[in-house]
Amino acid sequence: GKPVMEGKGVLFKRFADIDVFDIELNSHNSDEIIRAVQMLEPTFGGINLE
Repeated sequence: GKPVMEGKGVLFKRFADIDVFDIELNSHNSDEIIRAVQMLEPTFGGINLE
């Protein structure tokens, strides 16, 4: 979970100078996850889903 995503954020910063932060969603429902990403999309230049 969170430690893995934080580690990937370090890699994004180190190799691409991209500032990141991780957001965990407490849902296993794909429709809820899709809706959350749609609502967040205007704020971000990119979204990495895992």
